[in-house]
Amino acid sequence: SDAVQWVRLELANASDENDLLLHIANPEIDEVDAWYVQHDHAMFLGSLGLDRPYSAQFGPYADLTFRLPLDPGSSGAVLLRMRSAKPLLVPVQIWTRAAYLTSSSQRNTYLGGYVGIMLVMAVYNLFIFLSIRDRSYMFYVLYILSVLAAQLAFVGITPVVVAPSLTFLASKASILLTTVTAICASEFLRHFLHTHERLPSFSRATRWFYAAFGVGLALDLAGARIAGYQVIQLVSALFACYLLAQAYLISRQGYRPGTYFLIAWSVFLLGVMTFVMKDWGLLPYTGVTRYMMPLGSVAEVVFLSFGLADRINVLRQEKERSQAEALHVSRENEKIIREQNVVLEKKVHERTRALQESNDHLKRTQTQLVDAEKMASLGQLTAGIAHEINNPVNFITSNIAPLRRDLDD
Repeated sequence: SDAVQWVRLELANASDENDLLLHIANPEIDEVDAWYVQHDHAMFLGSLGLDRPYSAQFGPYADLTFRLPLDPGSSGAVLLRMRSAKPLLVPVQIWTRAAYLTSSSQRNTYLGGYVGIMLVMAVYNLFIFLSIRDRSYMFYVLYILSVLAAQLAFVGITPVVVAPSLTFLASKASILLTTVTAICASEFLRHFLHTHERLPSFSRATRWFYAAFGVGLALDLAGARIAGYQVIQLVSALFACYLLAQAYLISRQGYRPGTYFLIAWSVFLLGVMTFVMKDWGLLPYTGVTRYMMPLGSVAEVVFLSFGLADRINVLRQEKERSQAEALHVSRENEKIIREQNVVLEKKVHERTRALQESNDHLKRTQTQLVDAEKMASLGQLTAGIAHEINNPVNFITSNIAPLRRDLDD
């Protein structure tokens, strides 16, 4: 509810400490105003929360911490006026200043280790992306950074580090980063498992989830913060199951990276479910339930790194297998070419021999034709000579009888 909620705490200081702090270990509360009441006298302790300037915060980050003017052996009451668009959980702790600073230092050490692990994984995979130019690594780096920013927002660190003076950004950081993380996870899944090829129908449905996230953001920006937060939470839960179903179906297809994503996403969802159940009061608000999602995200990043490394092995094996198949095909082609060359040489030899025989036959025929022509020419010459000889002979023969008559006369 966005309505103002009041809480009254009755306190008694049975210790010797006079420097006490009241700490609310939930940085997601929008407004917290505190008063200390003793002997009908009210003292204003401060006004903190995501919608208030960070200069008023006591702790190193967004810890809701108030100084208590509670002397040893005395008692009093604290009135808390609170309002939040998110589930209003009020885990109250009373600390001495020294104990609080020690606890904050330990928490910061743990968070520093978490940030270090996530940044190392991001830088490592960024170098791999720059080396092999595989876009799945690029989206994995973006996913790691978005998860890191979102987890730090849930513990109140991201808004302080990025823009401590922008209370508008502080109150919306968790919703914005949740949406960005979901989109980066979806794009990483699409490139890592090739869902657009293996599950095209699922890939098309992703647009509807993106639109639903847009509706949640629009509601939040329009002032309907509770409705926007509830829409984002509902869509995030459904979208997580949607991605999990894709990983399961692809792993059933025998694609090994799908199994790694399924395990990693299941571990992360365990942390998310713990965080959500804590928000809805189904689990107690403890250090474990509060930081279960960052722990789950670290385990997820590690498993996904194993999956990416295994994907490289799968790609290398597929490359080696394709090279072996290409070599086999090349050798088969060489064998076929050699056999074809032998057959071709045989056919060429046969054709050459047939052509040679044809040429020899043609030459013989040509010789015979030449000889026949010569004989024909000789016959014509002989006939001509005979004709030339016969003409004078015929002349002489035809004149013998007249000559004889003339001689007889």
